[in-house]
Amino acid sequence: MDAFKMYLHRTSPKIYSENIRIENHQFHILLQQIIQCPPSNSKRVERLIQRVRENRFAADWAWLLQKAEALKSKKI
Repeated sequence: MDAFKMYLHRTSPKIYSENIRIENHQFHILLQQIIQCPPSNSKRVERLIQRVRENRFAADWAWLLQKAEALKSKKI
């Protein structure tokens, strides 16, 4: 995650358009939230799924939604 974040910060302004940078940045933010979300907290998982559904401009949106919904079925 840190390497991708640094890549976005250092390299992407030079080679990607503003729209692609925004999509990648939103992907990074949502993925970070998915990683940090405890599966046992059902309210937080639902809010996270809602955030992913609302943010359709994130890169690889369908994959993020799939991972967020997978948190619902996990039991710790």
